[in-house]
Amino acid sequence: MNAFPFSDRVVLVTGASSGIGQATAIAFATHGAKVAVNYCHNQKGSEKTVQRIRQVGGVAEAFYADVTKSGEVGKMVELVLERFGGRLDILVNNAGRWMSKTLLWECPEELWDEMVAVNLKGVFLCCRAVIPVMMRQKEGVIVN
Repeated sequence: MNAFPFSDRVVLVTGASSGIGQATAIAFATHGAKVAVNYCHNQKGSEKTVQRIRQVGGVAEAFYADVTKSGEVGKMVELVLERFGGRLDILVNNAGRWMSKTLLWECPEELWDEMVAVNLKGVFLCCRAVIPVMMRQKEGVIVN
C-alpha cells in the first residue's frame, strides 16, 4: 500500500482557513498532496493552514477568491494551475456560510442571500471552473 496515496496530486480546498476546511487541507497534505488553500475573509487563518502544512513537510499555498464571483474563481484556478504544474486533481467545495445562532424567522434576507450564494452558487462556480481541467487530465474528483 502506498504510504502517501495523494502524492503528486493537487487538491484545492475552498474555505480552508479554519474548521473543517483547514483540517481537510492538513489531512490531504499529511498524505502527500500539494494543497491550494482558498480563503476569502480569513487571510490569517489561511496563512496558519499553510504554515501547519509546511510544518509537517507538506506543500501548500494560499489563494484568495470569493467563491461567489466567477472571475475570482477563474483567476484562482488559473493561479493554482500555474503554481502546481498545470494539475488540479481534487476539488473540495468546503466554503460555506450559515446563520449561526440566528433564528430562521429573525434571519435578515441579506444573510439568507449570502448563504445561498456561498453554499450553492460557490459550489457551482468552482465545479464549472475545474471540470474542464479534469476533463483534459481525463481524471479528477470533486467533493461537495
